[in-house]
Amino acid sequence: MEDKELESSSNWVWHDLHDKEGDLNVAVDALPEELKPLVKQAAAEPFEARLYRHKGSELLEGAFYYDFDSKCREGTPIFHFLVNEHHLVTINFKEELLSPFDPDLIREQALNAKNALEGLFVILGYIAERLLHVLTEYEKKMRQVGEHMRKRNNSKLLDRILDRRHELLDLTKWVRPLKDTMMTTKELFVENMEEGLEHRRMCIKIERIMTRLKLYTEEVEALLALDTSIANYRGNEITKTLTVFTAVFAPPTMLAGIWGMNFENMPELKWTAGYYLALGLIVALPIVVLGWLHWKGWTGDIIKGKNKNSNLK
Repeated sequence: MEDKELESSSNWVWHDLHDKEGDLNVAVDALPEELKPLVKQAAAEPFEARLYRHKGSELLEGAFYYDFDSKCREGTPIFHFLVNEHHLVTINFKEELLSPFDPDLIREQALNAKNALEGLFVILGYIAERLLHVLTEYEKKMRQVGEHMRKRNNSKLLDRILDRRHELLDLTKWVRPLKDTMMTTKELFVENMEEGLEHRRMCIKIERIMTRLKLYTEEVEALLALDTSIANYRGNEITKTLTVFTAVFAPPTMLAGIWGMNFENMPELKWTAGYYLALGLIVALPIVVLGWLHWKGWTGDIIKGKNKNSNLK
């Protein structure tokens, strides 16, 4: 992409630069003298909005990811900016990454701003809008997880919840530089900025994003807590079931152990009805023990079985 110098009708200039092969020297030569010493610093340290004062001029610089489909992987495009009241410098800004918004409309609205800082807020506003679109897609995934938990909360559910949690961490990484930039601008051109329409719009968008992120975080934590509760419930049910089975079959096991011994003097082995008595005891004792456990209320829902409309599946 080619470097561009776009002049606004409000007497400020947008310098749209692209860092070709990591060398900004050619682009820097085309900038006003007061901006040249700082452009390289803007490209060198991303993810932090900072103020500089150079020869009586205040400048704001910062950088962050805005390709929300890349998951912040290595090689993801980074958008850098440097701005004062009369100059806006953007480095590696690609409007096509802000789909579905029209690139020409983004440029037109930015250039119609009353100063360079407001022009930056227009661009950041579209980045925030793109992030809101991503949050809408994320919300759809959260609904699917909720339906999955209701219909079939099996072992795969935890993986899906953790996937949503990792995505939420990525979303937080993306919004943090935006919020940091808005906080830093409070130190720059305070009087003009507070009255700016685009600044107020951007503050509202950031508030919307932060509110939704907070709600999604609470929802993910609630799903994790619910999944943990379900896992604990199932573990308790399994333990209770195994305990009941152990208690029920303990008497027959004891009888089998006694009559399986090889002592010579075991009178009951010579009884005519001994075999039938042993079978009767083996059958009767588990029934008696199970009846007693049920009478005491210790079998729970083991005998009743699971309700077909149960949320535990």
